Amino acid sequence: MKQVIFGKGEVIMRTTVSKKNKYWISRHRYLELSHFCAQYNEWIKIRKDLEGLQRAVVATYSVPNKTDISDPTATTAEKILFYSERIDMVNNAAKEADPILAKYIVKCATNGYSYDKLRAKEKIPCCRQVFYEVYRCFFWHLSNARK
Repeated sequence: MKQVIFGKGEVIMRTTVSKKNKYWISRHRYLELSHFCAQYNEWIKIRKDLEGLQRAVVATYSVPNKTDISDPTATTAEKILFYSERIDMVNNAAKEADPILAKYIVKCATNGYSYDKLRAKEKIPCCRQVFYEVYRCFFWHLSNARK
């Protein structure tokens, strides 16, 4: 089983599971989804910035002149929707995997935390084996959502 260093170099994550596992996805698909999840915190920051910009644009926007055909409010709203859909996709996949462990799965997948590191920071209500089974289930659901 090949392993890859993820995040800041302190966490080693397995890139494959047995094809016999019901949540099996290919190694490259798993890596793609891991990198997708690694952008989660960036999406939240960008969406927050855009939402602040949205209020500023709406508050200060005046009637455009006849040659101006752009709509900055609509453009900003589309960008907010783009990032919100991705954030929701990760959150929903985690909830589908296990509603109780969802917040821990999201932290693990988006920050590169291992079970041990997360367990040291927070009280995870399950053992390592259960956690990683739900973790694989999360990536399986995320893979289905990203098709």
